[in-house]
Amino acid sequence: MKKKEISDPYELILLKKNINLKKLINLLDNDSDELLYSSRISILFNIYKSSTKKNASIRFKRTKEKWDCYFDLFYPELSPEEDWKKKILSMINGSLLPLVSNNFKLIEKFTKFYPNKKNKEISLIFQNIYSKLNQSYYLAVYEEVSELTTYSDGPYPDFYNDYYIVDKFKNVKSLLNKIKKVKEEKKINYSKSNFRLFS
Repeated sequence: MKKKEISDPYELILLKKNINLKKLINLLDNDSDELLYSSRISILFNIYKSSTKKNASIRFKRTKEKWDCYFDLFYPELSPEEDWKKKILSMINGSLLPLVSNNFKLIEKFTKFYPNKKNKEISLIFQNIYSKLNQSYYLAVYEEVSELTTYSDGPYPDFYNDYYIVDKFKNVKSLLNKIKKVKEEKKINYSKSNFRLFS
């Protein structure tokens, strides 16, 4: 009797070996994939899309309100929940791109920014990530919004997060100027809108 084949979780080691760096940089530069914003975790999405191995999997599942995105495991020895926590931690501390390729180097991580808004906690973490291949500085942002939203049957917590590239720059001064602009834009957006516009 033949054993049933089970597909192995996609390991970080395999991903590193099979990353198409030029494709990844092109995706980071252009954010052009039609499903990119369905994933919400844009940089991670682009990393998986840049793998030359077909078994690097991104799966989409439709719920009533939105599409959810599921990624193969980086760490097969961990549970899916623990694997996801490690991925999120690498986004927050800026190590995700350097973890996948030594082309990328985290230069600096900037202070969290918390706009003052009732019933809402917001954090924006800005990162300066350098790419050796195209000698450019990337402004990466980890954005997290949690809010207590009141519905007819009571208050419920809502949550949104994303990790994305804002732009690339040839010098650090331009990147720092962009951070100031993004902070101001976000402050205005958060003060005018509710959580539902972010999901």
